[in-house]
Amino acid sequence: MTPRPINSSWDRLERWLAAHAPRTFASLPPAADQGAIDAAQALLGQRFPAELAESLLRHDGSGYFDVLGAFQLMSTREIVSTRQFATRLEEETQREGRAAHFILRDGYALWHPNDLPFASNAGGSHWVLDTKPHDATRRIAWHDELGTTTYPPHVMWESLSHLLDSVATALETSTPLERRLPTTADGRLTWQITT
Repeated sequence: MTPRPINSSWDRLERWLAAHAPRTFASLPPAADQGAIDAAQALLGQRFPAELAESLLRHDGSGYFDVLGAFQLMSTREIVSTRQFATRLEEETQREGRAAHFILRDGYALWHPNDLPFASNAGGSHWVLDTKPHDATRRIAWHDELGTTTYPPHVMWESLSHLLDSVATALETSTPLERRLPTTADGRLTWQITT
C-alpha cells in the first residue's frame, strides 16, 4: 500500500476534525518554524526524517488531537527534550552498569540512538521513528515506559505517512483502527476500545 503524502493526510484530518470534532480541531497548533526545526536537528546532531519535518511544518505537534488511542504528536521542542532526557538516562544506565538488567538492543538498554520520539501518551510511552541511515522506510516502533521497543506488524506502522493516512481513513469511514473506534462527544474526538 502506497500512502498518501503527509500534507494530503493532514488536509483530510483537518477537514474531518473541523466538521465532526471542532474543539479538537481548534487545539491543533500552528506550524513549526523551519528555523526551530533546524535548531532542533543541530541540538540532536541528526536530521529529522523528511516526513516528520513535513508534518511539523504543518502542525508543531497535535495539541489535544489524540492521533490514535491516547497518543499525541509531539512538538519540535518536546521531541528535543524527550530525546535528550532519554539519551542521558541511557548514558547513566550504561555508566552505572545497570544495562545488564534490561533486554539489550544492539547493546543499548533503554534508548537506542536511532530512535527518534515523535508522539507520546500520558503514561510515558512513545512512538519512535527508526532513523538508521540505511533504512529508508522509517518504521515506527512503540517504546513503552519500561524501555521495551516493539515494532507492530500492521502496515500503518511502516512510516509516518502510512500512520496519518490510516488514521484519516479510519475517521472518514468510522471504522476501527488497531481495535479503536473514532467517536465524538462535546466537539472532541475520542478513541473507544472495541472487542
